[in-house]
Amino acid sequence: NVRPHIMFPAIHDSQVVAYSADSRSGKVELVLRAGPQDDDPLLRLVFSGVAAHQFEHPLMPSWVFGLEEIASDALLKREWQSLQEGHRLTGWPGHWAVSLDKAAAFCAEHGLKGFDLESSYGFDGWVLAQSVELIGGA
Repeated sequence: NVRPHIMFPAIHDSQVVAYSADSRSGKVELVLRAGPQDDDPLLRLVFSGVAAHQFEHPLMPSWVFGLEEIASDALLKREWQSLQEGHRLTGWPGHWAVSLDKAAAFCAEHGLKGFDLESSYGFDGWVLAQSVELIGGA
């Protein structure tokens, strides 16, 4: 059973078919198949106003358990070590990640929210974005 605080129950047990990040539009998109059959409908989970995302060790194919919205501050605190290391090595995720305070201020100023993607198998991660919408689902 899907927990009541999980967003978009229609994505539960959907298969990740593809995912992409577009730096120009600030979007991250996951293409999901609503069931195990090739003719099951496709759904698109589109994150907009994306400041950062991470899908560590994505295994394909994989299955989604659910998506949960969390406070950006909570996501920053939980992922701060990874964000700091990314900033030190490559400048990822951006100029705003020089300190936790600056990152929190950036998130507040831009209306960013945290989104945790949980998988039943193979595709966990998070997105820091302004919004998310499900296209093609109930």
